[in-house]
Amino acid sequence: MTKTHDVQGPIVDSSVIGDEAITTTISQVKDAWSRGAKDRLKLGELFSQLRSQVEAYRTNEKTGLTYNQAVSKTGVPRGTAERYREMYETVESSGIKADIFLALAEHRCNLAAERSVTASGILRDLRGLNSLDITDEDAVKKMAAKINQEYPLNPSDKRPASPVEELETLLGNLEGMPKTLATEKMIAETRSEIGKVQQSSLLILATALAPFIGKERQWAEQYVDNVAKNSALLKQRYAEAVKFAKSAAFLSENK
Repeated sequence: MTKTHDVQGPIVDSSVIGDEAITTTISQVKDAWSRGAKDRLKLGELFSQLRSQVEAYRTNEKTGLTYNQAVSKTGVPRGTAERYREMYETVESSGIKADIFLALAEHRCNLAAERSVTASGILRDLRGLNSLDITDEDAVKKMAAKINQEYPLNPSDKRPASPVEELETLLGNLEGMPKTLATEKMIAETRSEIGKVQQSSLLILATALAPFIGKERQWAEQYVDNVAKNSALLKQRYAEAVKFAKSAAFLSENK
């Protein structure tokens, strides 16, 4: 399948490996991300490229750089980066038109998720899928519901999204829409809501941990208030809190 998602700036030749190629791709991601997630598949192509470059580089044992570390250098949340990469690679491998893939994704039908049938298999079964009129919202909703019902997600892919993940998905969709006063207002409100949810979640964790480090609830409230004054720091501390919570093995159910 011919790639049609041109990226601003030169694409690094696949024969080039090492710091220069990886640094160039990271720079391209930063540039695309700074303009907003208007083309999620363009970003997905870059993350797919970055993943290949880092993996190839590591096999030569010239650096300890991992894909996660490379993604962190772009400033894009890893979950968002992986979602875009999976979207791009699914479109490229399945033959599904990019605009149809994105229209279905906005109606909670992610063809990049693991299902009982692959995305290319669904395309073969539903011969009218690639001719779907994405301007007909009712038709898109019906197709999304049909796919979700007839080709259910694998159990491992049914982990419910967190409130922040859902808001970040919504933000990505809004940033991909044409700029109007209405969409700009919704984008600002969604960003604000993400910050509020992150602050609330961080407060819950800080309050729970306070007794273990000899602190009281007042300390937790003051700590979170100080962090919340800086949106970048709040985002970082929230990500660290999520990582800590996921690593807390003692909270897992006994089997």
